[in-house]
Amino acid sequence: MDWNIFDLLMVVLMFISCIWLGAIYKNVSEKSFKSYFTADGKLPLSILTGTLMSTFFSGVIIVGFGGKAASSGIVMWVGSLGLIYVMRYPIFIVAQAARNKFPPGVYTLPDFCGYYYGKTAGGLAALLNLTYNMVRYATQMLAVATLFKVVFGLDIFTGLIIAAIILLSYTMSAGVWGVATTGFIQAVVMCIGTGLACAYIFGKVGGFSGLTPLLDANTWDPLGGKSLGYWIAAMIGIGMSQWCAPELYQRFISGKNTKVTTYAWCWTVFIWVVFAACVGIPGLVARAFYSGMPGDDAVCKVYLTMLPAGFRGLWIASLLGATLSTASAHILLAGTNMSKDIYYNLFNPKISEKKLIFSTRVSIIMLGFLAIFIALKFENVFEMYLWGQWFMSAGLLIIIPGTLLWPGKVSKYAGLPTMLVGILTFLLMGKPIGPLGKNVAFMLSWANSLVVFITINLLKGGKINISKNSIFCKKELWQKNNMRVAVLGFILVVLFTLGYMISPLKQFKFDLYFWVTCFLTVLMGITLCIVFFKEYSTFSVKSVKRE
Repeated sequence: MDWNIFDLLMVVLMFISCIWLGAIYKNVSEKSFKSYFTADGKLPLSILTGTLMSTFFSGVIIVGFGGKAASSGIVMWVGSLGLIYVMRYPIFIVAQAARNKFPPGVYTLPDFCGYYYGKTAGGLAALLNLTYNMVRYATQMLAVATLFKVVFGLDIFTGLIIAAIILLSYTMSAGVWGVATTGFIQAVVMCIGTGLACAYIFGKVGGFSGLTPLLDANTWDPLGGKSLGYWIAAMIGIGMSQWCAPELYQRFISGKNTKVTTYAWCWTVFIWVVFAACVGIPGLVARAFYSGMPGDDAVCKVYLTMLPAGFRGLWIASLLGATLSTASAHILLAGTNMSKDIYYNLFNPKISEKKLIFSTRVSIIMLGFLAIFIALKFENVFEMYLWGQWFMSAGLLIIIPGTLLWPGKVSKYAGLPTMLVGILTFLLMGKPIGPLGKNVAFMLSWANSLVVFITINLLKGGKINISKNSIFCKKELWQKNNMRVAVLGFILVVLFTLGYMISPLKQFKFDLYFWVTCFLTVLMGITLCIVFFKEYSTFSVKSVKRE
């Protein structure tokens, strides 16, 4: 690759900004554990939206979705991608509930389970969360190390160590302040860098009129050679699993208020939709020009060979930003799982807040480097990541939203059985032990958990009183502005989802749809910057220290 100083400058500037932000917010985060882990509930709209967007849109999306388009054609547009975001959009309702039902001192999902269902349920939730966060962190760090290998010629181990030192420095020192502010920068770089890169590549190949003659007939198979049932199960599994993602709830209770949380989530999902439309196009270019290569490798080759100097560095920075943002969120959560959810909650509840912050920092360093060696030991870390996500979602998908939305007092006996039934159903019914595919076993585990949760709460829970207790009756949720934004965002997401489904089936005869998504992706990055500067005085280090 023709690497030069302009590309290097882009990458170095991003790393410097991340480390700098971690350093300046260090003192702010040390005020209390609440400040360290939830920013005292002061994250404004721009920062909250940016960190939500960048945390969940890792390098798996930038490279992985393009790689899927390279290997399977249009299936991800037609079969699932837009519909996944339609299923995720209503999470804003749960965001409202989280702000009402997370009591003082409860910061994590294991905390939450322990508060409502006892220490045993909290301990099981901690193990599920720790497994998920560790493998998610490991996969992202491997992605960064692989990029370092391609770009700088470093071996994987050296790349992992360098990436870990950079990432752990700002995550450990500043907690969620460091993760969120760097996540914002990374989101801006992702939107602008990837949007411009995809538009440039699209124009260089002559749009779809130049691209479609180079694609084979199988490209246009709307199911990609799989059954309709496979894609329905996969779509529901991917779309719904985020309803119990631990990093999501951390962000919700870190937002400034109910209005900011609602606006941030609705804006985030819209950014995801337009961003995801962009990153699939280089995958089709890779399918046309590098059909003999593995999908992910072919997509990287398209970016690295077709982009000019400077542009290429901006794209590399956006990919690094995506992976580092996701990794930092998960190693912060893993450190907290170890220090607070396991050590503090189960063994030493008398520890001071200063020692709790210190033990979290130590846990972040230990787990951060331990995960590197675990990742190197396993050949297929992506499968390990999937199992971590499946285990966590099988155990927690019903119990977390269910507790938040149940219209009455939940029974303390509902937690552990609901979680165990979900986990055991998935393990025993899914392959290789059971007869079902993992996606189907995944959904069956949710159905069984739901039956157990409802049954126990109806028999042992408090009286159902929708008029007083239900989140659906909270005034904050139904304020006019909140609902107007939510409804407008939902309409936009549905429209772009229809674009996902119709444009590929028409063999992309309308280049306008893709140009619009590239433009909107870049515009979202610029808009985040504008809102950031308008809000800066409310969360600058000086203003936060005064408060």
